[in-house]
Amino acid sequence: MTATSTSTSLSPETNLVLTYPETIHGPDRTQSDPYLDQRRNNAQDTPSTDATQGPSDQLDDQTQRLPFPRLLAAYLCFCLCYFISYLDMASMTTALPTTEGVYIAVAAVSWVSAAYLLGQTSFQPLYGRVSDIFGRRPVLLSSVGCIALGGGLSGFAKTPTWLFVTRAISGVGSGGISSSVAIIVSDLVSLKARGKYQGMISLAIGAGATSGPFVAAGLIRIGTDGWRWTFFIPAIAAGACFVLLLFVLPLNPVS
Repeated sequence: MTATSTSTSLSPETNLVLTYPETIHGPDRTQSDPYLDQRRNNAQDTPSTDATQGPSDQLDDQTQRLPFPRLLAAYLCFCLCYFISYLDMASMTTALPTTEGVYIAVAAVSWVSAAYLLGQTSFQPLYGRVSDIFGRRPVLLSSVGCIALGGGLSGFAKTPTWLFVTRAISGVGSGGISSSVAIIVSDLVSLKARGKYQGMISLAIGAGATSGPFVAAGLIRIGTDGWRWTFFIPAIAAGACFVLLLFVLPLNPVS
């Protein structure tokens, strides 16, 4: 009873000294230290989570923001985006020697691939910040639209310059798909389950890069204009993927 009454009868200044001995500044105890004041405020405002959150909870703190059926549908669309991008990239190299009607000089053939890579690498570093400003959904849809537009215009190419410019547009879309899908994956899936879904995307990349030359070789055998279909096929597939993404991606920006 005596100990209780003694502790309760202590002045607020004495309790402060017992709790934070660092507040003693010598004879003048009324002097305040801004660093210690900030430390006390942080200790009062910050809740302790050590006892309630373990290592496994930290991996799951980023919960899935979509129902599983819709999340799976979105991932299938992401895989289709990557498949189209790498199919377009791989089939182009097989179709270039047969581009009749464009009359590309032998020395200028390499510019078709160079224009694609320039468009891809020039804009790819910008997509992360642009998606923070305008949202993930518009950036990914714009990238898929560039693949569809660039592929369709490449199929109708009549001059080398026309083909170079349209391949650069496709490259811009390919770079946007690579960056946007990686960002959206980190938004929708927790860190613990991310590796499983990344495997699906890697499988789509390998399938597109492997099947591209075979698809182009089969289309070239159709006739003299078969090479044009190596650009039309990815453009048509990108258009279908664009429509699917309108339904499966979240409407609101991820918070």
